[in-house]
Amino acid sequence: MSEPRKHHYVPQFYQRGFRIDSSNRIWVYQKEQDARRCGVKRTGMTIDLYAFRNKDGQIDFGSVERHLATIDNQGATIIQKLERGKSLTDKERIRLSRFVSIMWRRTPKHKARVKQTTRELLPKALAPFYEMADGLTSEARVEVERIRKEYTKNPPDFLFAHSVLRDSAFEDRMSKMDWAFFKAPPGKEFVTCDDPARFSTGSGLDHKDATIAFPLSRTLLLQCKWNSGWGNRFQVLSDEQVDYFNLWTVKGADEQVYASSRSEEIQFLVDKHIGTVK
Repeated sequence: MSEPRKHHYVPQFYQRGFRIDSSNRIWVYQKEQDARRCGVKRTGMTIDLYAFRNKDGQIDFGSVERHLATIDNQGATIIQKLERGKSLTDKERIRLSRFVSIMWRRTPKHKARVKQTTRELLPKALAPFYEMADGLTSEARVEVERIRKEYTKNPPDFLFAHSVLRDSAFEDRMSKMDWAFFKAPPGKEFVTCDDPARFSTGSGLDHKDATIAFPLSRTLLLQCKWNSGWGNRFQVLSDEQVDYFNLWTVKGADEQVYASSRSEEIQFLVDKHIGTVK
């Protein structure tokens, strides 16, 4: 049986949390385009996004997807529990932290970032070989130059696959923060996007004002801070507060914003603000 090659960087179960019926379709917004209703199987996915060449020289289409399926299943169970208003165990907090962390690292935008970082760091990585060039054979010098040219043009695809699944200090720090579960009031809903994990950048997660925000569903959003005062409680927000978080989500989106309905208000936000925070 062939491996699936449609790789979802926005899990299908997660997308379903932003629909209002059982049709398996959500509204997709893009800048200066009419909103369209799409099935979750065709949304938030890219062909062969996680494919990489393994040590045997074979293209591995499925390993990353299988690992992500386990993490997604855990995330789905935890989000469903939160939607029932239940508190989480320490183990569940760690698992949800890992899910959120990987949601940031599994995107096409992050893949491009990994490639760019590789290109920038490659000269430094190869510097020792150039410094001892006089001691290298002509064949070795040719090989070093070949690697430089090849990896600069096409960084190895296994680097992104490793980055998606690696352990991260982000998860440990996030799990220890003060969490709040914000609920949308009647008549208001949260939106999400193709890069929904938002966190304050520049000062790092150890800064006293560090903030993480992640829409869990159209009715629930997770906020993490060090001293929020919410004490891991559920809290209904005002309409204006929902608008604030939705704007933050739209600003951080790469190309698409997802919602349960068609809305001129959302389209306005997308046209004006999408992708303005990198």
